[in-house]
Amino acid sequence: MRVAGEPALVMQIKPFRETSSIVHCFARDAGRLALVHRGARRRRSPMSGLQPFHEVQISYSGKGGLMTLYGADLLAAHRLSGDHLAAGFYVFELLVRLLREHDGHPRLYAITRLVVDGLHQNQAPAPLLRVFERRLLEELGFGIDFQHEATGGPVAADAWYALRDGEAFEQVASSESAYAGSVLLAIHEDDYRARSTRVAAREIFRVALTPHLGPKPLTSRALLKATH
Repeated sequence: MRVAGEPALVMQIKPFRETSSIVHCFARDAGRLALVHRGARRRRSPMSGLQPFHEVQISYSGKGGLMTLYGADLLAAHRLSGDHLAAGFYVFELLVRLLREHDGHPRLYAITRLVVDGLHQNQAPAPLLRVFERRLLEELGFGIDFQHEATGGPVAADAWYALRDGEAFEQVASSESAYAGSVLLAIHEDDYRARSTRVAAREIFRVALTPHLGPKPLTSRALLKATH
């Protein structure tokens, strides 16, 4: 198989043998890929500028899991630092843990690109991460309906709801361990201006993601502040 000019986000670069590297990336059409960049650590390598978080247009060939990268043209140089860098690592770790290799997700790629670009522009990490987590769950088939409760009725702004089995909301009488309907409706609109909405969304998406991540903790979570 030979592919030319596919957009991709560089996730990680690891040394391979004496002069080469393995470039782990998230490609728009092919999904997660591991590509051998031969001669990458030579000073005159034409692709020596490859860096994590950069968006590039890649050309590659081969069969099976490990293919060969033979071209990469820079589309966007995303440079992250501090909390934004930690948030970027979190996004990529979720992709690595939850997506299979060679399984394309063009819609998720578009969202991931927007999130990385927002982090590069120093936008607040928390809202970007919540948007990403929600779209990731939807792409995997585990999306949560924030407009309707489990019985199918509409969520009321002045009522309280508990999350059941990380999948749906059930109206409850008490606010204890529950979320205000107004908060759920704000999450539906991706409106994270209120801190209460950001905190609730963080809790909800963590609960929803946990069964799919397994027992191994996410390394990147330790780098994120509690509000992220």
